[in-house]
Amino acid sequence: MKSLFKLLLWIFGIFWGLYILVELFVVVPQFGFRGVSVIRILIGLVLFIGPIYYARKKL
Repeated sequence: MKSLFKLLLWIFGIFWGLYILVELFVVVPQFGFRGVSVIRILIGLVLFIGPIYYARKKL
């Protein structure tokens, strides 16, 4: 059960990492930096780093 939770955390973190990449390389060049893009990137970073850190260090 612990390894399943760890796997789910990794998948969740990787999903948000891919979201950040799409935001940086697709949305920002097309529309430029807007306030919404910066907030999305910051929230994405938290949702990317948090679960992966927890899966590696705490579990």
